[in-house]
Amino acid sequence: MINRGLIGGGEVTQDEVKVFARNVVPFMKFPDGNIEALKRSIVTLREAGVRPFLIVAPYHPSVYAHKMIPETWVEEFELEIGEPIFDFSRVTRDDDKFSDPLHLNMIGSRDVTQELMKLPHLNACFG
Repeated sequence: MINRGLIGGGEVTQDEVKVFARNVVPFMKFPDGNIEALKRSIVTLREAGVRPFLIVAPYHPSVYAHKMIPETWVEEFELEIGEPIFDFSRVTRDDDKFSDPLHLNMIGSRDVTQELMKLPHLNACFG
């Protein structure tokens, strides 16, 4: 069961995950123009002297179990945008750290923050 944490209490049932899977698939189809907008944003950041850090937040294991997104989507997306992505999609797999299949709750967010701080790039900035 996925703990809904601060967004209304209760737990997400496996039936709700299945409904979510049917309604989200195909998940990684970006609306027209979004990828180009991201590429333009990266160029603008670099021109301003800012190094972008693209991060994929964790997904609940049910996202992969129900084949909601391809296993290799991060690598494919990196190639498409020409920028490295830090993949934290599997940092945690514990039900009690998710509000729904795609969103962490407060507990899960703390875990990811701890993992982010292990990156030498970010630790040098914030550590």
